[in-house]
Amino acid sequence: MDKKKIISNTIVFFITTSIVLLFSGIFGGENVLVGVQGTAAVLFLLTIDFSLNPVKNTIYFVLLELTIGLAAYIASLNPYLAIISTFLMMFYIFYTFTYNTKKPAFLPFSLAFIYMLYDPVTAQQLPKRFLGLIVCGLAIMLLQILANKDRLKKESVSKLNNALESINKQIELVNTNSTERLSLNKDAEVNLNQLIESFTFAINQNKSKVSIDLLKYLSIAQFLDSLNIELNKTNKFTNTEDLSALLNSIKLYVNNESNIDSILDNISVYESKNLENYNNNLNLVVYPYVAKLKRDLQQTNADKIINEYSRSKFFENFNSKNDLSFKSAKFTFAFRGALLLSIGVFLVALFNIENGKWIIFTLAAINQPYLDKANIKLRDRMVGTLLGGALFFVVYSIVKDDSVRMGLLLPVGYAMTYITNYTYSVICVTLFALGSISVGANIPFIAVQRVIFVLIGCIIAIIADRLIFPTYAYKYTQSAINKSIATNKEIVDLLSKKDISIETFAKNVQPLIIKNRWLNKYIAYNNTTLNSKDVDEFICNQNIFINDVIAFESLLYTHDENSVDKASLEKDFNYIINNNLSNDDVVKLIDTKDCHFNKLILNNFINIKNNLSHSNNLSNNAIKSI
Repeated sequence: MDKKKIISNTIVFFITTSIVLLFSGIFGGENVLVGVQGTAAVLFLLTIDFSLNPVKNTIYFVLLELTIGLAAYIASLNPYLAIISTFLMMFYIFYTFTYNTKKPAFLPFSLAFIYMLYDPVTAQQLPKRFLGLIVCGLAIMLLQILANKDRLKKESVSKLNNALESINKQIELVNTNSTERLSLNKDAEVNLNQLIESFTFAINQNKSKVSIDLLKYLSIAQFLDSLNIELNKTNKFTNTEDLSALLNSIKLYVNNESNIDSILDNISVYESKNLENYNNNLNLVVYPYVAKLKRDLQQTNADKIINEYSRSKFFENFNSKNDLSFKSAKFTFAFRGALLLSIGVFLVALFNIENGKWIIFTLAAINQPYLDKANIKLRDRMVGTLLGGALFFVVYSIVKDDSVRMGLLLPVGYAMTYITNYTYSVICVTLFALGSISVGANIPFIAVQRVIFVLIGCIIAIIADRLIFPTYAYKYTQSAINKSIATNKEIVDLLSKKDISIETFAKNVQPLIIKNRWLNKYIAYNNTTLNSKDVDEFICNQNIFINDVIAFESLLYTHDENSVDKASLEKDFNYIINNNLSNDDVVKLIDTKDCHFNKLILNNFINIKNNLSHSNNLSNNAIKSI
């Protein structure tokens, strides 16, 4: 095991334990679980950067913590208030912290509600609990500000350097099909996609905090992403010296060893030496992205770049409106989860079931947006509980001393910091839950009770998932694939119109690019559950398609900027659309053109058109595979 990981996990464990004990000492033993959930929320949310808008987010998290505490208190008063309060609070948590294109973040808040519901306080103790919740909300943002200060810049430098290293090594291996090259391409893709996603989130969080200097990093990331896609497409690249020189100037800038002018100078050299050299395949395909990078780096007003990325927020908001219906997986998940938990809480309270909270915790743990994922968690939950219950029975039947029994909780808690497998995690959770109530308890009875209650929760979840608006990842993914293909067709239709210009592209095509990117992110995220290689291949090809469309925009901009005659180009577009051209036909058509801009844009348009039919074939394979 990695020595750094051991040191890191050990430090985090002891700091976390110390914080919880300190919290308990200040706010009383009745609020120890408030400290536990607060610490969990602080650590869980640390991977998301909320530091760009500290005032707004501090107010939000403080109010959220207080609302959860108040809702749990109301739910603890009687079964009838419990069903209403639980449904409203859990629906809000599930709906707000479930995302269509990334991992949900509802867990620390849903568990916080259940913790406080089953560890209630009196009305007299409520102010101290509220004060503890305020501290938790403040702690979330305090650590955000401390840990995520200048995070976007640091992340940019780190991920751009990693991507540059991977891309440079790919160029060295460009005429080979080695597995190392494919691995390098994937590494660069992951780094760049994560960085672009971080920029998109930051812009949508607070535009004014994203400076033009930071946006230069975004422009570089976009360029490297396009280059990385091109490197994955072909093995026929030659004469890479000029490109390598450009990449080196970018690396120097990223590491603060030169300025933007150095990159622009290298771009000028690149353009002057390679624009006329149509037969150099590498520079042919890379030229549009170099031209776009030049325009982006020369941009001194952040609004243009920010507005482009703000459109993604518009689409997310538009999609959120669509989410407010029972056709939405996000909405049905929130509704199903809230209904299931509120009814469960009601019945446990109505019949005063001892340790009935174990049923509720099981329902909360298994509840997932898609049944595909829920079925896996359900199986792992049952197996982990059975093994954990059996292990508890054996160990605690042998160990009779209560102090030793409680002491065993520490190594179990520490072990949990290393575990990623859900089954093993459930074993530890089961040991911890049973061990914490073992003092003076009937060991066989509570072990069997735990297993039975978890099994009851699993059975209820199985029935509810199949009766209450069942949703499957494969169905929503198939629908998204069809929508993505339809969007491809819309884009090609618009590009082939006679009045296409940089203005009409921005107005009509750019929103479709954003829509398609969002759909493909959604498909890719769902495929983390489906694990289909055909879906991965479809996504890869969609990235190529969108990349070619971006190149078309760049060439169109250069075409308009240089006032090249467009009549001939429009005639050629019409000819390409209405004829199935062989490779020889394409070569002949392009060779008849004297203008290098026309050659580039025609070649790009043919690639886009040909990819449309290829995308259809890949989409059919992807849909069949899931």
